[in-house]
Amino acid sequence: MRNNLFKVDTSFTHKLAAHILADRVTSAAGKSTSGPAIAKYYAEWRTKIIEEIGVRLDPKRLFDDAEKQIIFGRAQGKCELCSQPVDPADAEYDHFPDPHALGGKTVVENARLVHATCHPRGPAHAKTAADEASDQQKAYQDMLKCLCDQVRASKPDLSQAEVLIRAKKRYERQRLMEDD
Repeated sequence: MRNNLFKVDTSFTHKLAAHILADRVTSAAGKSTSGPAIAKYYAEWRTKIIEEIGVRLDPKRLFDDAEKQIIFGRAQGKCELCSQPVDPADAEYDHFPDPHALGGKTVVENARLVHATCHPRGPAHAKTAADEASDQQKAYQDMLKCLCDQVRASKPDLSQAEVLIRAKKRYERQRLMEDD
């Protein structure tokens, strides 16, 4: 079940591992194999883990009209990114300096006026899934080329196919080490 007011933060895996490995004090008592003791332990575990690894999102996602007027007036009608005048029809109200997605509150003190096209998550900055896939493919090809060069330097007598196979193996080893 999805909770729209809770989001896992970027260091989730490290926090989860620390949570699992840490010696926890629990009030669950009884035999470790009894159903009620196990149920109580995991109920407490779920409560603690949510508090430790997540980001609580402000349930109020959008600025109301009164807040928008205050933000617009404070910025004197100018975009706080490009400093150009903002037409109210083109105005967006950005959570800044703390983005909503990272737990930023929807309050006037955490807001700035921006053009829709200047907004960091606005249309001008949005990448399509195809753009993201293309970027990932290019990064993979660049990394593979670099690894091929390394293999070729250390083993100049290998065929092109063998160089590519060894480079791919190095890439996979690096990915596995990054995941640890």
